Amino acid sequence: MSNLTNIGYNLGLNTGPIRRLIFTLTLSDAGAVNSLSLSNAAAIANWRTKFNTYNFAADPSVKFVCTPLVYQGAFPSADATTWQVEDYIRKMRNAPSDVEVHLLDVSPYILKNLSELEDQVLSVYFVTEDNKVMGILDGANLVPFPLQTNSLSVPYYNPAGYETGSDNTVKFRLSSGRDRNKIVCVEVADGSVTDASDFIALRNVTGTITSPAVTGCVITTLLVDVNPASPSTVTRMTGAVYGEITFTDQATPFATKTLAAAGSLTEVSGVYTVNESALLTSGKTYTCKIAKSCFDVTCGNVAIP
Repeated sequence: MSNLTNIGYNLGLNTGPIRRLIFTLTLSDAGAVNSLSLSNAAAIANWRTKFNTYNFAADPSVKFVCTPLVYQGAFPSADATTWQVEDYIRKMRNAPSDVEVHLLDVSPYILKNLSELEDQVLSVYFVTEDNKVMGILDGANLVPFPLQTNSLSVPYYNPAGYETGSDNTVKFRLSSGRDRNKIVCVEVADGSVTDASDFIALRNVTGTITSPAVTGCVITTLLVDVNPASPSTVTRMTGAVYGEITFTDQATPFATKTLAAAGSLTEVSGVYTVNESALLTSGKTYTCKIAKSCFDVTCGNVAIP
């Protein structure tokens, strides 16, 4: 009987250390595959545009979500390409690949935001230590690796004072082993994987509406990503300008009201007061939106008495 190794039984992949993950919906709402062209993928500005698609942009389904830095992220050294039931072994035609990474920061908001991705139909890019983005070659495009549905697994958060700290291991499964045959790396020469201003992670913000009137309202912002070292510290979003705030009528014809000038808006430490004559109409309800770069803002309704 031959004892020659069955070529292809296991397949390792040497990528070097993976330092960030970039998640995106596999398909946009328009049904197109989310990707970047090979030429665009070589410039950090094109990635920033995808990262900075905040919630009130024209189509948030095309945005890319960048993780904080990770370490020890790599493909496993070998993936079994067979499955076995009792003593029967069968070679798989297209074996999946399991991947795991370790988070440097296990703050509760990071784990929460990652866990909210678990039920999405996702794909992922890998960014290596030497600023190369790994994806699948598809013609002239760099396409992310599709994940097997519901394979993303994020650990629970253990609050301070527990006997053990939070686990920092995130695991998921790539849906197709054959995708490894089409892997390419594109170097982002003008960016740095360790620079958070290059690989932007949007900060989640809530906006509470008070004092609704035909002249506007008061919007109190609150950043959701609380520092676990000082959980009682309130952090607000500052620096929004008048052109970033709009009010959209919730009834037909869904008209949008914009502020006329900088003088219509005042801010004190992340609390914004909108005050403009006859801006809104009595008896109507509006959706308040703040479209500020680098922030994902969710505001409440504005019901005008």
